[in-house]
Amino acid sequence: MTDREDTQLTPEEESLREEIRGLTELQAAPDFRERLLQRFASGSLDEPPSSPETARPSPGRWWRRTLVPACAAALFVLVLLSQGPPWSLLSVTGEGEIVVNDTAVSASQRNELARLIGPRAHIKVPEGVQLQLVCPDVVLVQVTPNTEMTVPQAPRRWFKGTLEGWVGKGEILVRTGPGFPGQELMIETSEGRIVVSGTTISVYKADDFTCVCVLNGKALIGKDVASLEAVPGGMRKVMFADGRPPLVTEIATEHEEGLRRFEAESRGIFRERE
Repeated sequence: MTDREDTQLTPEEESLREEIRGLTELQAAPDFRERLLQRFASGSLDEPPSSPETARPSPGRWWRRTLVPACAAALFVLVLLSQGPPWSLLSVTGEGEIVVNDTAVSASQRNELARLIGPRAHIKVPEGVQLQLVCPDVVLVQVTPNTEMTVPQAPRRWFKGTLEGWVGKGEILVRTGPGFPGQELMIETSEGRIVVSGTTISVYKADDFTCVCVLNGKALIGKDVASLEAVPGGMRKVMFADGRPPLVTEIATEHEEGLRRFEAESRGIFRERE
């Protein structure tokens, strides 16, 4: 490096040197120096920001960027593996057009019906046609002629919960199987709801009332969650659209016979664990 004190300077350089020498010393304000001294003594001085090259992610960032996505992916896989047996079309009898999610299909086109009918499917069964839907080992539903209903979602193996269905008109017969415990089946109508945890029942929806017959076990039946009451086997509950108090009585003989026949015919479906 060249020492410019012994070097001949140009007039411009000489002028610049004199200006620099004439600059006064820059000092910090007294109050700023006092605050800096106090922070230094207490050890509360902030560390200088790290450069992008040396910055490392904090443990919190590592958790969010690595473990959280990994846990979410693992949960997603568990949910997929927990899928229980899907709904399937067990049988169809009679002649006519069945409407599934606004698509009309002849009762004779069983393969097409089986393809369309699944969880949450909206079904309209005409007069003269009857369907049977099943989740193997879990639950069987018989959809009688002139019935409109929504198929519940499929059950799960591990994350068990409530399967929700709906009946707009007509009648369905329901029987739970040996793989049902731990699940709940909730069926809604305009007059109320039925919560099944293991039994054989029928739900009949007319224009101005809903009648639920319980063959065995028990079901919780009421206008809403707050008014659910346990109705035991051999009894029925009728809920009225005009607001009259519900009626609980014994099952009529013809309805009991129909449920017993349905239960007897379905024993072969669940025979593996019975």
